[in-house]
Amino acid sequence: MMDLSKHLYAVPVMISFVAIFVSMTLLYLTVRRQMILNRRFASDTTMKRLSEHSQKVYRRAFWYVLSYTVVWLPAFIITFSTYSVTKQTIVRSIMPLQGLGNAF
Repeated sequence: MMDLSKHLYAVPVMISFVAIFVSMTLLYLTVRRQMILNRRFASDTTMKRLSEHSQKVYRRAFWYVLSYTVVWLPAFIITFSTYSVTKQTIVRSIMPLQGLGNAF
């Protein structure tokens, strides 16, 4: 029988993953929609700049979601496996990398 604390750990991690993924997707779609709406008022150089800004927002959101996934997915999977010092060491060495991923 699985330990109840493992399930209690899994719920907030999954909720936060879904919330981050949805919010970053909505952020990108909002920026893209603004770019499309401003297309009729903008010159070619302004459109190029807006397009670059949209791509920058996309890359930032992508890296944020990717770094969160790379850091928390192994920790989430290890929760349901047997305890191992090696696994715990790997997870604890990966966790600080989320800050590095957020920097991009």
